[in-house]
Amino acid sequence: MFEEPLDDVPPAAWNGVFDMVRFTGSPFMDEVVFFHRTSRTAILADLSENFDDEFLRSHWKPWQQRLAPWWGIVKGKGYAPLEWRLSFFRRKRLRAARDRMLAWNAETVVMAHGEWQRSGGRGYLERCLAWID
Repeated sequence: MFEEPLDDVPPAAWNGVFDMVRFTGSPFMDEVVFFHRTSRTAILADLSENFDDEFLRSHWKPWQQRLAPWWGIVKGKGYAPLEWRLSFFRRKRLRAARDRMLAWNAETVVMAHGEWQRSGGRGYLERCLAWID
């Protein structure tokens, strides 16, 4: 059985357990970010990549390790990959999605790539989304 794709409103079946926001404005990619209300956890895929030095040394080639800080996908920044950030031309939509996500006041941030943030989630999201002007 197939379900309809997600749009900008959480499915009624989630009944206030999860919120979501869609980051759009790029002709190449978008991302849906989820928020679990009870645990105050934001759940991201590529919107933040937060690799530590040990992971990079163990899994990436030396040339990739040198690029990671420049791209901002390391601890201390946690940005989305550079090519992803550069593809967002419709900044008004992007800013609106960021503002909705920050309003959740997340405590924890879980992302697909890198070290999770177990506390101080809103501050982390403010830093990792600083590239959105």
